[in-house]
Amino acid sequence: MLTQTRPDGEVTSFSYDNNGNLSSLSPPGRPAHLFEYTPVDLESKYAPPEAGFTPRETETFYTLDREVDAVVLPDGRVIDLDYDPAGRLSSVVTSAGVYGYSYDFADRVETLTAPGGETLVFGYDGSQLTQSIWAGTVNGSITSVYDADLRLSSQLVNGDHPVEYHYDQDSILESYSISGAGGTPNATLVTTRNVLNGRLETTTAGVVTDERHYNAHGELDHYTARVSSVVVFEVDYVRDGLGRIDVKTETLNGTTKAFDYDYDLAGRLTDVWEDAVLVEHYEYDPNGNRTLGVVRGVASVGIYDDQDRLLSYGDFTYTYTANGELLTKTDTSNGDMTLYSYDELGNLREATLPNGDHLEYVIDGQNRRIGKKVNGTLVQGLLYGDQLDPIAELDGSGNVVSRFGYGTVGHSADIIVKAGRAYRAIMDHLGSPRLVVDQLTGAITQELEYDAWGNLLTDSAPGWQPFGFTGGIYDSSVMLTRLGARDLSSGPGTWTAKDPLNVKAGTNFYAYSANNPVSLLDPSGLEFVGPITPQQRRIVRRLIKNPRLGSAARRLATDPTIRIRLHNVARNDPNIANAGGAIARYKHRHYCPGDPPDEVDIYYNVGQAKETAEDAFGLEATTHDQVLAHELGHTSHLFESYTDGESPDMNENENTAIEWENILRGSGPKRPRH
Repeated sequence: MLTQTRPDGEVTSFSYDNNGNLSSLSPPGRPAHLFEYTPVDLESKYAPPEAGFTPRETETFYTLDREVDAVVLPDGRVIDLDYDPAGRLSSVVTSAGVYGYSYDFADRVETLTAPGGETLVFGYDGSQLTQSIWAGTVNGSITSVYDADLRLSSQLVNGDHPVEYHYDQDSILESYSISGAGGTPNATLVTTRNVLNGRLETTTAGVVTDERHYNAHGELDHYTARVSSVVVFEVDYVRDGLGRIDVKTETLNGTTKAFDYDYDLAGRLTDVWEDAVLVEHYEYDPNGNRTLGVVRGVASVGIYDDQDRLLSYGDFTYTYTANGELLTKTDTSNGDMTLYSYDELGNLREATLPNGDHLEYVIDGQNRRIGKKVNGTLVQGLLYGDQLDPIAELDGSGNVVSRFGYGTVGHSADIIVKAGRAYRAIMDHLGSPRLVVDQLTGAITQELEYDAWGNLLTDSAPGWQPFGFTGGIYDSSVMLTRLGARDLSSGPGTWTAKDPLNVKAGTNFYAYSANNPVSLLDPSGLEFVGPITPQQRRIVRRLIKNPRLGSAARRLATDPTIRIRLHNVARNDPNIANAGGAIARYKHRHYCPGDPPDEVDIYYNVGQAKETAEDAFGLEATTHDQVLAHELGHTSHLFESYTDGESPDMNENENTAIEWENILRGSGPKRPRH
C-alpha cells in the first residue's frame, strides 16, 4: 500500500525498502517518519520528523538471537536488556535503576525487582497465578484460589477482605460477593443474562439494581439504574450507521439533559450540543491535533510541532523531553509552572507543583503505579489483580482503605467496600463512575459529571475513591488520569507521552481514542477498544505471561490495527451453531488488497465447546482459558501469515490454534494435531 486516503480527502503516504519493510510514513500535513532495519529486517533506527533538536533518532540493537539488546533514546538515555543462558529476560537497566527477573523450574516468573527496592514475588499452582506479594515502599499480598474448572473462585488481600466468584454452567460470571476486614460488610453483585445471546441484562447489589437494553447490532442503547425502585441514572443512546453515539439523553439524580454529537469526515468529535445549545466545539489539523476548542464559551487555540507535541493550548504552554514526554506545563496568566519527570518506560516518576509540593510515584516491576508520596510521605498505595485494575487501596501506613470488585466492566469497579460500608458504583457506557451509592441504605455518597473529554464538571466528594474518566486512576494534584501505560490530560485531550506502539498506533502518537472520546475508550493507554469482561481480561493476561505464547498474544492484545471483540454467548447461539462451540469471524474496514482483516469477532460457549472436545477427542475438563486460547491461536496465525506476506494455510492455522490450546492444557491430555 502506497497511499491511504481518508473520507475527508487527507492522504497518508508509505514507502518501503527492497525487503518490503516500511521505510517512511508521511502523515497528513506532516513530514515523514523514517525507519531503518538490520540485515535480518529488524527495526534498527526510527527518526520522527525534525522538531528543532538533535539527535531525534531512537536506535535499537539486538542480540544474535534477535532479542532486543539495547535501546538508545533521543535524549541519550539507554535501556539495556540482559538475558540468562536460557534466553529469558534477566534484567532491564534504566536511569531510574534496574528491573530484575528470576524464574522457577517451570520457566514462570518468580520474582520481579524494580528501581527503589520494590519487589514482587509470585506463587503458582500449575499455570495459575495464586499469589502476588509486594515488598518495599508499598507492602501487601493478593491470594487467588481456583475451582476444579480452573476458574478464579476467591481472592484475598493481605489474607482478608475476600471476594468470592460464582459461575453458571457455561463459566460465565453469575455473581460475586465482596467483604471488608473480618468478613463484614458483605455485598453481593448478582447478574442476569439474556438466555439467547449471553449479554448482560441486569445486576442487583443490595437496594441498587440496573438494567440494559441493546440494539440489533449488540450495542447498548438504554441503561437504567434504580435505588429502591427509584430511578437515579438513566441513559438512552441513539447511534449512527458507524456505531458512534449520535444522541444521548441522560437523567442523573433527577436532572435530564439531551446531548447531540457531531463528527467530521475523519470520525473526530467536532460538536457537543446540550439541550440544543452548543457547549463544546473542536477543530483539528489534518493529522488529528486539536487546533481549536471552544468549551462553554471559552476558546483555546492549540499549537503543535511536527511531532504532534502540544506546545500551547489556551493559557498554557508545554515543553517536552527529546523522547516526547511532558516536561513542563506553564500557566501564562500567572507564571505557575508544573514540572514532570518520566522514566524511559513511560512511567511518571515525579512532579513538582507550583506551590512547591513534590510528588513521587512508586512503580512496581510490572510498571504499575502502586503508590504516591507527597513531600516524601507515602499517602496512597494500590494493589492490583491484573495489569490494569487495582483491587485494593491502601493508606500511607499500609492499611486497606478500600476493596474493589469487578464484574460488569473489565476496567471499572462495580463494588467499593470502605470504612465498614459497601457501595455500588454506577457507571456510564465508558466505565466512568457517575454515582456511588450505599448499597444498604441507598444514600448517594458521590456524584460525578464529565464533559466529552473527561474533564470533571461536578464531583461532590473529591478524592473519596481513586477512579475517574473511563475508570482510570485520577490524580487531582496534576489533573491527569492514569490509563495503563500513559497519562491522559483531558483539558487539551492529549496523552502526555508518545504511544509506545509508534506508528502501529496510527499517525498521531498523542491523540486520545482517535479523537472520539464519546464512543471509544483506551483503558490500557495503548489502544482504543470496546468493553472486555474481567474474566476475559485475566485470560488474555495469562496468555501474555506464558513464555511460549507471550509475544504473539501481546500483539493481539496491543496492536491497534487488530480489533478483537470477545462474545461469551449462550448455547446454540446462531454464531456458533455449526462450530462446535466457538468460532472467530473476520472482516475488513479498509479493504486493502493483500492486507489481513482488521476486525475479529470471537464467539464461544465454554460448555458447548467442552462437550465437543469430549465427544470428538475424549478430552475432559476443557476450560474457559483453553477455548479462548484456541480461537486466539486461529487469529494469531492469520495475522502472522499476512505479516510474512503469505496466504494463511488453513491446516497450519488449525494446528496453531491447537498448539495454543494445548499449552494451557499443561501436563494433561492434549488435543491431537491435524
